[in-house]
Amino acid sequence: MERNCSKLQDHLFDLLIIGGGIHGAAAARKLSASGYDVALVEKGDFCQATSANSLKILHGGLRYLQHADFKRMRESIRCRREFMQLAPHLVQPLACLMPTKGFGLHGKMVMGAALLLNDLISFDRNKGLSSEKRLGRGRIISRQEGEKLIPGLNDPAITGAALWYDALLLNTERMVMLLLHLAVDHGAVLANYVQVDGVTYGDDEQEVRVSDQLREESFTIKSRMVINCAGPWLDEEIAAAGPVENRTALAKAVNLIVDRNLFGDYAVGIEGVGEYNDKDAVLKRGKRLFFFVPWRGKTMIGTTYRPCLLSDEALHIGQEDIGQMVKEVNQIYPAAKLEEREVVFSHVGLVPACATEDGTDTDPVLLKHSEIIDHQQQGGPAGLLSIRGVKYTTAPQVARNLEALLQKRGFLPTARMSKTDRHSVREAFDSREVAERFPHVQDQYGEQAAAVYQIMAEEPDSQTLVSTKPPLSRAEILYAVRGEMACHLSDMVLRRSELGSCGRPGDSILESIAGIMAQELKWSDEQRRQELRMVRKMYARMKVALS
Repeated sequence: MERNCSKLQDHLFDLLIIGGGIHGAAAARKLSASGYDVALVEKGDFCQATSANSLKILHGGLRYLQHADFKRMRESIRCRREFMQLAPHLVQPLACLMPTKGFGLHGKMVMGAALLLNDLISFDRNKGLSSEKRLGRGRIISRQEGEKLIPGLNDPAITGAALWYDALLLNTERMVMLLLHLAVDHGAVLANYVQVDGVTYGDDEQEVRVSDQLREESFTIKSRMVINCAGPWLDEEIAAAGPVENRTALAKAVNLIVDRNLFGDYAVGIEGVGEYNDKDAVLKRGKRLFFFVPWRGKTMIGTTYRPCLLSDEALHIGQEDIGQMVKEVNQIYPAAKLEEREVVFSHVGLVPACATEDGTDTDPVLLKHSEIIDHQQQGGPAGLLSIRGVKYTTAPQVARNLEALLQKRGFLPTARMSKTDRHSVREAFDSREVAERFPHVQDQYGEQAAAVYQIMAEEPDSQTLVSTKPPLSRAEILYAVRGEMACHLSDMVLRRSELGSCGRPGDSILESIAGIMAQELKWSDEQRRQELRMVRKMYARMKVALS
């Protein structure tokens, strides 16, 4: 996967996708596999924004029962299974618990019926999965068993707990990278750090003016159709086609990662303290749930939502956000006795929400369905489609819907792109010896692991570990630069590896990585120092401790 902006020029693509998050990556993979000539540009790094900031659960849609939204459940179940089949090295079953109480919506009888219905609707959830990835059936457990698994709730109204299974996506960023690799296998041309400056729409050809942020060069990409997958910046990209009506309301979603495993291997849902009114729900839940998700020996906690406007400030978490969330966690689960100093990382994402009728600063109701906007139907350019995505899990379904819309419009591939046979290269290389010594590479990279192992075999010095917890080798850094477009230190630390995604790495580790990247990318001493300053500043803004 090579960053070569010259390939984006002097060529008419079928489709230009703007945005390299989960929806852009899923669309690139699906459409390039179907024969479309695809280009994709991302103004920052791939999976840098909302797609990376989540509780990493691939939901099967149990919560959608309260809306009687069975169609959305089936989409979620199919997509969850698709991710598990595509990248078994990145996804594992996740047992989830929620206390039962009383005789209403959260009572044993209602929850038991919901679990049974969930199992019936997801009858094919394990189709094509290996035995270790299979998701079990839901059931109600006793109060005594619940107290063992969720100790310290001390609520006499609790009667037991509901147990069901979803899937934990261990690394959201590497899943996006896998989809992009697959798109490239089918001929797609990608580039990160390419900013869209404007679009000139025509009948059969769209001219997209862009800036290469790394080389400070501008050029034009020509495409028959533009697919806008810009996430929170969706409306900003639409604005290039004219005034934007009914702008998307946004909610600031915040998760914390704390340096403690609170509930073992179980994800636990506990009601928050604030009232939550979802007018679309058939069954009113009353309060928003906090989920506590086990991950890498730590616990991810979320999610809080606040209305916000698109701004640089909204993309960061302040001490007030962290303090407020820690306070609420201690209110709903006093046994945690959580302290702000235990927060080792924080997530923030901007997600589409329903506009409040009176404009008040209330707990927002999130949009429930992804949408593909056909601007031609709204009097806009025929050469523009926009995706307003709401869930990471259902991105593959949105990509299928996008292809169906293109075909309905009669927009077919101009010519089948030739597929690069990367798999034969991987299979031809015997990596068994180094694979036995570095099993973490296979766990992180799946099919791409062979490329890392080949670097290790050809450059023995690259087998040196830069970090041991989690393990990160010099070869992985070289591979990220040479084969995955890692252009900045933050790309490597946060998105090509798990090194910095649950706490700030030590200075010696950051220095080592910066030194390797500086040599590979020909950075000057000043640029290397600047890269280190940028990463340290980023962690400082997160208000997190040294891991």
